[in-house]
Amino acid sequence: MQEKEILSTNKYIPTTIREPIPLNFAPKIEVKPVGNDGRSTSCHADGGYIFTDIDGIQKQRKSMWDLVKKIGSNLLEGKDLVSVSLPVYLFEPRSFLHRVCDNWAFYHEFLYKAAQEKDHVKRMALVIAFSMSGLHQTGTCLKPFNPILGETYQAQYSAQQENSSNSKKKKQNNNSSSTSDDNGGALVYVEQISHHPPVTAWELSANNGDFVYTGQAGYLASIRGNALKGGQTGPHRIQFRDGCVIEYELPLFWLKGVMWGERIMEYYGVVKYRDVTNDLTCELVFHPDQKGFIRSFFQSAKTPSDTVRGEIKNSSDQILGTIDGSWLGFIDLTMNKKTERLWSISDAVPLYPTPIDDPLPSDSRWREDLRALILGREEEAQQWKDTLEDKQRKEKKWRLDRNDGLSE
Repeated sequence: MQEKEILSTNKYIPTTIREPIPLNFAPKIEVKPVGNDGRSTSCHADGGYIFTDIDGIQKQRKSMWDLVKKIGSNLLEGKDLVSVSLPVYLFEPRSFLHRVCDNWAFYHEFLYKAAQEKDHVKRMALVIAFSMSGLHQTGTCLKPFNPILGETYQAQYSAQQENSSNSKKKKQNNNSSSTSDDNGGALVYVEQISHHPPVTAWELSANNGDFVYTGQAGYLASIRGNALKGGQTGPHRIQFRDGCVIEYELPLFWLKGVMWGERIMEYYGVVKYRDVTNDLTCELVFHPDQKGFIRSFFQSAKTPSDTVRGEIKNSSDQILGTIDGSWLGFIDLTMNKKTERLWSISDAVPLYPTPIDDPLPSDSRWREDLRALILGREEEAQQWKDTLEDKQRKEKKWRLDRNDGLSE
């Protein structure tokens, strides 16, 4: 590969380096056809996504048992795993800056349509469907590389990608008004703005000006017995062309079967949505029919744990619409006694962004550890990973010693 001279603004990247990694990595998510209940048969009967990558699970468990032997199970309990250095064979060849885009895999089916929607309740419902549609995209065993402070990622969704997907959707639904055929694509900008705690910021902006989607993601991961509690934390904000702003945060998840047994992922809690402009709210509850601890011994929940349910209300607490479904199956909106299916996992066509040709010197694709791993040189990737992590630790100590107020 030809050498290329660049003016590097990132001290983790050599001044003279090769071309950026030709990386267009897409996750391998197994989503089986839906059953009679509208949920994917990738689900457990009681709810949650079932992992089937046996090889990946076994590698993770070996690493976790090695970690237990090294630091002890009592010390591991509740430990923040984000800061734990793990072996490179547990990683996929991309940074979290790239991985965070997976949650947006169905933006083209919802955000353009939401921008064109005049009914504020329907618009909020489309945003809710958008946020739920991407949750199953996190069902992968491999871990992304932790970003370096100041690292960036630039990519784009082409109009050809969007229009091909939308045309297929229209043929399935026989609905010529579902989405515009000239959306024009979208640009992606992602940056790591804090090292400790780790925080990623992003912007997804439609080329035609319909919407700008921004947000920040911290990430949590800690062991609780045979389960891992984790997920993204931070605000999501979508501003549409007409000035309407809708905000929300994503739920956290439980990953069961970390050390032994069946590996199942479940989201839990409540996601709060707010249309700031029109004063609408919705509290979307995960596993709304869950029984209390004692009652669960005698009676099971009547719906699976991946069920979601919520009510869209105005400032007078009047119910204007209801949301019902499953993050592993479908999202329905009921308004005026009429129910409309906004999303079905069986019809969904995911899109993943394509990295731009000439990224900034701070882009993830210049990282040598990622380059080595994608080329299959695992030992070299481990060496680069260790080198970069050591440099980050030294920089963190330097910042703390100077006490100059910069983010860690």
